[in-house]
Parts: sequence; structure tokens; C-alpha cells
Amino acid sequence: MKDEKLIQLYFDRDESAVRETEEKYGKLCRKISYEILKNEEDCKECINSSYLKVWNSIPPTKPESFSAFLVKIVRNTALTLSQKLGKHKTDYIFDELEDVLCGNELEKIVDDRSVSALLNSFLDSQKKRNRDIFVARYYFNMTTKTIAKCFGMEHATVRSQLLRTRTALRKYLKENDIDV
Repeated sequence: MKDEKLIQLYFDRDESAVRETEEKYGKLCRKISYEILKNEEDCKECINSSYLKVWNSIPPTKPESFSAFLVKIVRNTALTLSQKLGKHKTDYIFDELEDVLCGNELEKIVDDRSVSALLNSFLDSQKKRNRDIFVARYYFNMTTKTIAKCFGMEHATVRSQLLRTRTALRKYLKENDIDV
């Protein structure tokens, strides 16, 4: 089913919208939530909560990209649930970025719209594979071993690529007058 029809099901308040969402995007949702939560039961709770949030958001929201809209909701729900459960399994990911962005102000800086625009610009300038690896690690919180498996790469190669990308990002931010 095309995303436009899926969105229309939500607008029509047709309960099959959730079933169709699960059929089309369930595997992706499970992958994202599991990478953060590392627990099947928590993952199921996260996905159910996410589908409810989508149901309650559409309408009035009409997302341009349903998949991006859904992924963002699943990711944020998983992160919130992880914090609520006291897991904080994503702290180590911010540790990796401390060398690129000022560590003590990291979360505030990441929320800054201008830095987000620069980050998007930087990622657009990267080769697709490098960008995908970076996003898998720092947006979807995937382990480097999982990324290596998904991309058919050696674990050490993924780690080296992430290091090179972080180094290039640091240089890019400095060139754009962001104090790092």
C-alpha cells in the first residue's frame, strides 16, 4: 500500500490503518526500537505506543513522508521508554560525539536549529554509504557490529569509517564557525 493511501486511512479513522502500518513498516519499527531497548517486551510496548501516537497525530498532521514521521515517533518513544526504565543505553553514543561537539553542552547544541541545518548539510555532502553508516549509528543507535552486519562490512572498517566521518564533521563545523 502506498503511503498516501495509508495516511488517508488514518484521516478516515479506519482502524485498518494500524494493521497496514504494521504490515508495511513493522519490521523497521522493531529494528529501531530493539536497537535502543535491547528487550523484546519493551520493544513491543514501544511499537504499540508509537502506533497509538501516530493514530492520535494523524489527523490533524499530514506528514510529507509517512515513513520518516513513523521512524521519528518510534525512535523518540524508544528513547523515552529507555530513560523511564533507567536503561540510558544511548549515553555512550553521545560520548563518541563529544570530540566533535562540546561535550558539556552537547544536547543543547544538537537541539540548536542552526547546528542541525549544518549537520544535515554535512551529511548531504557525504557519500551515501558514509551517511547511512553515520545515521545508523547516531540516529538509530545501532551498534557498530550490527552496522557491519547490515552493510556487509568488517567491524573494524565501520569503526574507522565513523572515526573519519566524525573527524570530517569536526572540521566542517569549525569551518562554519561552530566552536568545537
